[in-house]
Amino acid sequence: MDVSRLQSNDVLQGQHVDATAHRERQRRRRLWKLVAVLGVPLIWFWYREFTGNPVSPGLPAIIRESPELALLVVLMAVMMSMM
Repeated sequence: MDVSRLQSNDVLQGQHVDATAHRERQRRRRLWKLVAVLGVPLIWFWYREFTGNPVSPGLPAIIRESPELALLVVLMAVMMSMM
């Protein structure tokens, strides 16, 4: 694009403006970010499934075995937030 065209009072149209290509590049960049953000955890999840060590929702084993430890951590967090 020529700078002299931008200095005139004319509205640029047609082949002088390539906004479509810019939008497409932005869209592809967003899609790749989405693939990276969702793909890594999904790969980890399926790796765990196929190796026989599936991800199970719920509380960690240390909290299930010792609930007083969880209470202690919560109380410490409350005390730290008051400081």
